[in-house]
Amino acid sequence: MLNNVVPSLLSLVTAALLILSTAGSAASSESTTLPSIGGIGGGLISDRRESDIGEQVMMSLRRSAPRITDPIVTDYLSSIVYQLVPSAPLSDRNLTVVAIDNSQINAFAVPGNIVGVNGGLFLNAKTEQQFASVIAHELAHLSQRHFSRRLEQQENAAPLTIAGMIAGIVLSAVTQSDLGIAAIAGTQALSIQNMLEYSRAHEREADRIGIDILAQSGLDPRGMPEMFEIMLEDSRLQGSQPPEYLSVPPLTRNRVSDTRSRAEQ
Repeated sequence: MLNNVVPSLLSLVTAALLILSTAGSAASSESTTLPSIGGIGGGLISDRRESDIGEQVMMSLRRSAPRITDPIVTDYLSSIVYQLVPSAPLSDRNLTVVAIDNSQINAFAVPGNIVGVNGGLFLNAKTEQQFASVIAHELAHLSQRHFSRRLEQQENAAPLTIAGMIAGIVLSAVTQSDLGIAAIAGTQALSIQNMLEYSRAHEREADRIGIDILAQSGLDPRGMPEMFEIMLEDSRLQGSQPPEYLSVPPLTRNRVSDTRSRAEQ
């Protein structure tokens, strides 16, 4: 699959650079204040630009990633998404839902209100609550505009930085490999440690909001730590569990315990 993905990503980065050519000047002409965790940021990347980013990601996914087209599968995915959406603090509830034909357990949220799920989630989630917990987590990322907030952290974010992050999202979505991490980390203006701390904060926030979304949707929020346990076990069996500081998102035993405690409150 990588043979098809990499050429598409090259064109994706080129397109992203064209779309985002004014991002650097916008960042330098306006002061940027990092929003507190729990607030919604987005001063650097406008809604229109987020939509443009989403369109480019979708173009790359269409070229690079085989899609699941079975209506039973896609209808089930859509039904879960729209069961959760009314409880998600989204400003725009019109979503594009994508099912990727990939056996890895993975899901992703992309600017432009795009939510994607790999086939591995259908194969490994044992209950509806477990399956829905992953979707709720991704809806939380969208609601808090974490992509934009990560860029806001970089006061002088350049178009190349944004393009690299987009490429990393696509690589992580379709391969779940370290290439996605490298594509993101290789274009960061901040120190790696600061970037990773900010990413961890986003994941904690998405876990917290995702649990609230599940509970408000009438689903058992304990599905989230249960799904995390399944993902940890899958990583262990594959021998692919990375250290926390390289995980995207970081999934550790402590994170499982934290979500379990919150879900039982």
